[in-house]
Amino acid sequence: MCLRVPILTLFVALLFGCGAETADDGSAPPSVMTLVSGASIGPVRIGMTAPEVMAALGEPDSVTPFNRLITVKYSEPGLEVIFTSSDAVALSDDARVRSVSTLPWAEFEGPVATGQARTSLEAEYGPADIDARGVIYFVSAGLAVSLDADDKAVRFAVWPPFTALEKPALMLPAQTRVKDLPVQSEEEMPFFEFKGERYEVVDMHLHIGKLSGQVLSGVEYLLGRLPEPSLLYFPATAGLVIDPYGEHLGIKHHLRSAGIGHGVLLASYTQKTIGFTENRLLEAYLDDPRNTSPDGLPWSWGLASINFDGFDNPAVAEARLDALSSYFETRPDVFIGIKLAHAHQAVSFEDPLYLGVYDVAARYGVPVLLHTGITPFPNAMSEAEYYDPASLAAVVEAYDGEHGNGRVDFLLGHTGRGDARAIRSSIELAAAKDNVWLEISLIDAVLSVDENGDPVDGTEKMHRPILEEIKARGLIDRTIFASDGPQYFGKIRGYLSLMVSSMVAVGYTPEEVQMVLADNFYRCFQPPGR
Repeated sequence: MCLRVPILTLFVALLFGCGAETADDGSAPPSVMTLVSGASIGPVRIGMTAPEVMAALGEPDSVTPFNRLITVKYSEPGLEVIFTSSDAVALSDDARVRSVSTLPWAEFEGPVATGQARTSLEAEYGPADIDARGVIYFVSAGLAVSLDADDKAVRFAVWPPFTALEKPALMLPAQTRVKDLPVQSEEEMPFFEFKGERYEVVDMHLHIGKLSGQVLSGVEYLLGRLPEPSLLYFPATAGLVIDPYGEHLGIKHHLRSAGIGHGVLLASYTQKTIGFTENRLLEAYLDDPRNTSPDGLPWSWGLASINFDGFDNPAVAEARLDALSSYFETRPDVFIGIKLAHAHQAVSFEDPLYLGVYDVAARYGVPVLLHTGITPFPNAMSEAEYYDPASLAAVVEAYDGEHGNGRVDFLLGHTGRGDARAIRSSIELAAAKDNVWLEISLIDAVLSVDENGDPVDGTEKMHRPILEEIKARGLIDRTIFASDGPQYFGKIRGYLSLMVSSMVAVGYTPEEVQMVLADNFYRCFQPPGR
């Protein structure tokens, strides 16, 4: 299952309880399950533990594990239950129900029924919020419905409901103050091992948020690319995946299981495409008492962001730049940089209206991570000036510390992925300017645009050629690992393994691999206490 988006819960009770009348032959009449959208079906309700479900229904007919997601099937009474577990391949005692669904033959009562027409469902719940591959979602009810070719209901799934917000709240200044370094946690420091070498790793590109901040069209895009069996349940776990401390599937669990010691969490104001995570929410996560590490540092640091909507109003721009500044003024212990995504924010790299953000970065000496390369999400800008760093060259030079504007270090996220021109521009700009760094998340994409700007159906994944060119151009000392996770549990470890094995395959020494995995991050960002 994937990251980035989530939804509902169930409550259920048996129609006939203790003391029900007996049938003519003296046996108890069959019980009928009740479906309560967003809460439960029959005896299974959202939040139950695995032992509680087993006590109610007995041993299941099948158990299918996938990276801490455990699917349990009961042919009788016709239920499928989705758990998260602290064990990757089995139901742990603390495994918890995240969603439950009916199988096609299940008998139940409630506000919906097998065979019900889509028109009838939408008369009850309103127009579907999401429609993806034969499944419709009513997010505020916590209900997903699988439809047949005639738009009749075949299966129902319940999960915790949520309300999708249309836009972020007013940008507010920081509300906390610098604290002492966190108490050293008692767990062991994780490391990544490969071919006998042991590496310290920092993942500096991790998306966080709440389901309420997700753009439903972006969620629909993601659902269009998921394995079919996961469609009914995706909203049930997506919220856990983008929660730094989510039970079983949270980002801290992701990193620990991948052998990664520290992470960098990102705020984002990309409400035009996939969603938003406000600086205040990031601040709360960074200020959480669980933000600790065995080495005595915070487990995670953060990159603040800025909402560019309405920036043509000088008063709005000034207020937001002041709010952005406050995070580096009052919380320099955990806020260590700025994240921008021009293609998602519909802002070109060279538009002078938005350059004030670099003045903030220069004033506080914090690097700026920029999205480069093609993004597939609906409503993202597809013209090169929004994602090809060739148009960023003048800005990079203006903020190189030699032209009166102070110095800003620019990190080119994804190294221009997907477009041969943007990949070339990223590497050329880094070779020409020492305030440019290459961030290598998602570089395993195939080309969609060639050197001439023409669409192509690429077949070769580009990570090896990019890593080879970085080495050939002498840029290993300004290349930084990141995953752009979490996406789904196990994804970060898989991407880390791919990058390390690929670096080794193209001739990186263990010392050079370590530079990319952590050392360059520390040189660039210089987090306090390190």
